[in-house]
Amino acid sequence: MDMRQYDPAIARWVAQDPVVHYDYSTYNSFDNNPIFFADPSGADSEVGNRNQEDDLQKRKIENSNIGGRIKDYFDKETGEFLGRGGTDDIKFIERKFWDLNLLGLADNDATQLSDEAFKNVLLHYVGKTDKKIHSNFEIRVRENTGIYTGYDEKLDLVYLAISKDRIGKQIINRFDAINMHEHESFSHGNDWRKLWFTYKRRYDSSSQSDFDLFESNATNYQIKTSSWKNTSKQWNSIIYDHYGHYVPSSLQKKYFPNYTN
Repeated sequence: MDMRQYDPAIARWVAQDPVVHYDYSTYNSFDNNPIFFADPSGADSEVGNRNQEDDLQKRKIENSNIGGRIKDYFDKETGEFLGRGGTDDIKFIERKFWDLNLLGLADNDATQLSDEAFKNVLLHYVGKTDKKIHSNFEIRVRENTGIYTGYDEKLDLVYLAISKDRIGKQIINRFDAINMHEHESFSHGNDWRKLWFTYKRRYDSSSQSDFDLFESNATNYQIKTSSWKNTSKQWNSIIYDHYGHYVPSSLQKKYFPNYTN
């Protein structure tokens, strides 16, 4: 439990700040309400095995509608994940403002981040895909290139090339970032490796059949992952406009209800 604005006289936190203890409730009164217990020492409440409890509660919220309303805040200087609160948008904030709870000073402009900080932001979501991305993986910052996946067969290395401005324009929230990894880092990455290990050839960028195979596999995979239903309208629209035709007509209404009759 955070000690900010804790009043030892009444043994409770007086700040109306849902970020204080978001892993229990969006309302901090649920856990530090003096009606339930007194806490003169300022110590946190004991609820069973805290390690297991914390993990369980966080996972429940991440996979619920509540989780869909939680912002992800990152340190502007380092790209370190700081915490959540508010909506599920990806936001950047100076650490000193985060410590002072001045969340209104956060923004979604990733172009101001250093390359390393930007990489750290996207790497935060790598471990949150439904299936594990190839362990030999890296992110490469390439300005004015959009998003694409590549493969270095000599190193057996899958890499994601992406420009910083994709966050805030195409990737709005945490589920967009996870779903992007599902499409690019996981599906395309696996297809790159399969081409090499099975047929000993690289992806041919001039081949329409290679393009169709990769995009059909990636699109039909990503829409069935757990992150898809919580992606933003922007991300959903991009996938539908560019790759929706790869989805069978019988599934169009289910996965793209806002764009089909």
